[in-house]
Amino acid sequence: MGILKFITLLYYPLQLTLGRGLGRLLLIVAKRRKHIAATNLRLCFPELSEQAQRQLLKETFEAQAIGLIETANAWFTAPEKLRHRVTTHNIDVLHQAAEKGNGVLMLGGHYTTLDLSASLLSLFCRYDAIYRQQKNPVIEHIMTTSRQRFLSGGQVIPQSDMRGVYKSLKSGHTLWYPPDQDYGAKHSEFVDFFGVKAATIKAPSRMIKQCAPAVIHCHHYRDKQGHYHIHFTDGSNINGNDTLADCANINAHLEHTIRQHPEQYMWVHRRFKSRPENSKKVY
Repeated sequence: MGILKFITLLYYPLQLTLGRGLGRLLLIVAKRRKHIAATNLRLCFPELSEQAQRQLLKETFEAQAIGLIETANAWFTAPEKLRHRVTTHNIDVLHQAAEKGNGVLMLGGHYTTLDLSASLLSLFCRYDAIYRQQKNPVIEHIMTTSRQRFLSGGQVIPQSDMRGVYKSLKSGHTLWYPPDQDYGAKHSEFVDFFGVKAATIKAPSRMIKQCAPAVIHCHHYRDKQGHYHIHFTDGSNINGNDTLADCANINAHLEHTIRQHPEQYMWVHRRFKSRPENSKKVY
């Protein structure tokens, strides 16, 4: 942790250069994650040649390692100090949704810029965030305390605390929620994600039925100059009336945004861990 904190004090372009170098090292030593990411890219980008897939895999690991340094910046640097590094797009979508007064379900995704963008987002709105609890108690403590700090009054809610989730929305808060991880077949619908059936959690539909919030999407990326962009998009086609359709629309939007900067998505996660009945495992 001390090393990461030190890195955040360096000239920012140097931080990005170090991240790329670390990513190339991880590509060599993190064999299991390399296998997972390579499998995901092969499944999701069959139109790419083997050479193009290898290049995307390399860029993915570079972005993943840069994401680690970006996370350190989110943990150890006040968002205000990084304000000059972020631009928002269509933030009126967020403001108009909030003005309705029924809460806002802000659907995100596991982009590599996640933690830093979450910190930067706090400069523009107060929001609560759902997170997946960590097994390592040290990481858990640092992650929750740092996120709680930059949320500026917003709440960090464990994904298992559905009572806290409903309370947030029913209180009229904006709630950030990423529905793009595999939580198992029991809690999911199998719908297409890059043309591959993926277990897609049904929780957003339940939240909408229970709390009737406005729904928007939020995605983010880092450009070639090291500047961060946060985009807001209307999500009213996800309305709780049809869970299967909601899951399909969520994945379609995620796919659209990921294709814009495919290396900046967390392909190291086992997105296709759960499989439909009678289907072969992919990892």
